Amino acid sequence: MFMKKFSKQKISPFKTTPIIVKLVSLGFILGYFLPLVGATMDDFVQGTGIASSLSEIHHHIGPLIIGLIGSILGFLFGQIYIKHQYTQEEFNQSQNLFQLMFDNANIGRAIANIEGRFIKVNQSFCTMTGYTEKELITMSWQDIIHHEFLKPSSEKVTRLLISDKNSTNTIQKIIHKKGQVIWVNLNIVIKRDTKASPLFLIGDIEDITERKKAEEALRDSEEKFRTIVSNAQAVIFVVDREGTFLLSEGRGLTALGLKPGQVVGLSAFDLYKDYPKIKNGIKKALAGTFHTKEIKVGDMYFDTFYSPYKNADNEIIGVIGMSIDITERKLAEDALKKSEEKYRDLFEKSIDAICIVNKNGNFIDINKATETLTGYSRAELMKKQVMELVHPDDREKSSEFFEKLYNEGSYQDYESRIITRNGDLKYIHVNANLIYDKNDQIVGSRDIIRDITSRKQAENKVLKSLREKELLLKEIHHRVKNNLQIIISLLNLQASRIQDEQTLKAYQESKNRIYAMALVHEKLYQTADFSEIHFKGYIESMIRELYIVYKTSSLVSIDLQIDDISISIDKAIPCGLIINEILTNSLKHAFPNGRKGNIVISFTRLRNQWYELNIKDNGIGIPKNINIRETNSLGLQLIRILTQQIDGSVTIERDKGTAFNITFKN
Repeated sequence: MFMKKFSKQKISPFKTTPIIVKLVSLGFILGYFLPLVGATMDDFVQGTGIASSLSEIHHHIGPLIIGLIGSILGFLFGQIYIKHQYTQEEFNQSQNLFQLMFDNANIGRAIANIEGRFIKVNQSFCTMTGYTEKELITMSWQDIIHHEFLKPSSEKVTRLLISDKNSTNTIQKIIHKKGQVIWVNLNIVIKRDTKASPLFLIGDIEDITERKKAEEALRDSEEKFRTIVSNAQAVIFVVDREGTFLLSEGRGLTALGLKPGQVVGLSAFDLYKDYPKIKNGIKKALAGTFHTKEIKVGDMYFDTFYSPYKNADNEIIGVIGMSIDITERKLAEDALKKSEEKYRDLFEKSIDAICIVNKNGNFIDINKATETLTGYSRAELMKKQVMELVHPDDREKSSEFFEKLYNEGSYQDYESRIITRNGDLKYIHVNANLIYDKNDQIVGSRDIIRDITSRKQAENKVLKSLREKELLLKEIHHRVKNNLQIIISLLNLQASRIQDEQTLKAYQESKNRIYAMALVHEKLYQTADFSEIHFKGYIESMIRELYIVYKTSSLVSIDLQIDDISISIDKAIPCGLIINEILTNSLKHAFPNGRKGNIVISFTRLRNQWYELNIKDNGIGIPKNINIRETNSLGLQLIRILTQQIDGSVTIERDKGTAFNITFKN
């Protein structure tokens, strides 16, 4: 705008009139002195022989010619002045315009001497660097340039100064007053004198930091993209409209025996002429259709995506696509399909009923055996719930079973009864496992149901027979106990007639031994288990009887330390007889003359089915000269024999009384 204004501006002739008048007057003054020149001319004319005619002319028109010449000279001097005035004003305007453009430019501008010291800077450059104009005038370009560019920048300016070029351009980094890095595009112009010697440098400095950041971001993005493309477990490709490969990258190429970029420049239509799916896929994408195809190349499978490749004008210029190797997935799918076929085959041919049931108890799938078991068709069962088939008395138990299955999430099995379509009662054994969806959520259960009706009927027969045998055994034990009681009664009758004290004692001891055996049969008759006897209750009953016989309950106390143990009948009778013999011996001999004392009976489980029976009294003790293995005492002989009968061992301690320690394995 400034240049247009400047070019249209004119100089007014009225402003130049005074100086013109003066110049014209000067012309007339000069005309006054020209007659001297004229005289000279007369002499010259007369010398040439044409004096008369020229003299006349000179006399009449000389003054006019002289005035005219003066006017012409005045005009010429005026024009020279006008031109000088016009050039000076043009220069002044040009200088003002340059100053205006320098100060108000939206990019940084600086003038520096050839050493790089700043002479003048504009406000944009001050804003860019963070320094004031006053600060920059005391600095040089070297003070703000980044150290990476200091040497190359100095070398470039030096080359420019000694060359015949007047400008150069470079991209550099400068340091802001606060320390941050600024990227700039620097354009340098050299001002030279008339001899082409450099006077000073003019620099235009444009802040391109944001552009550089964008370029770096773009490079990073491109690098990431290239890294992704190069390392992708796929093949990424681009072809032009003729089908020529422009790009072929990705680790998936290895599976095809290719290297990245190997097929670039080759025709996809030629390379894959035997694969119509590939050619058709490219053609469809060139026609503008995005689509996916599953392609088999050799023994490999690929999921291939085709997309139109467009330019900035939205014109299709090729195809971009990606092929993902799905060979493993396909093989897994084929294996799964075969597995499902095998499962379905096993599912249908299983002799056990197999049901898939959802969380609500509805049938989702069943096999043929389920129809056979229940008598219902598949269509009928699909409309029913499991509990509709369960016997009414078993529904609560079945509900608790499924509740436990869903709460605990583990394998469960149980037995129940169902009512078939014909009303028959069938016993079943159910084995159930939970079914989960892909989110690991429970969706139902898989129940394998076996018909155990025949087994249950056989078991019921066995149980009935067993109950009959139990009754028979009870009766036998009861009869044995009664017979032993009869023998005891007979001994009591016989003893009432015996006068000899030793014989009477022998009768009494025999009666006690028979009672110990009878007591076992009585306990077995009272229990539901005929193979074992609860030993503590058995010993307590025996002690009560011996107290009665020997009438020593007020003098001798018995302390029982017996674990809650049951032992087999073949061990119980010998142990009972051993305890009877030892207690009888203690009550008869350990506390003579009404002496008070204590007997401790302990029976404990040791390890690995070994047991220990310990009977200890604090009486006078067995004489040390009595050896249990060589004694004539019937009681001690019985203790040794009975211990051998239960495969045990016996030891006797005579310290502060007598202690019998017997160990055996049950």
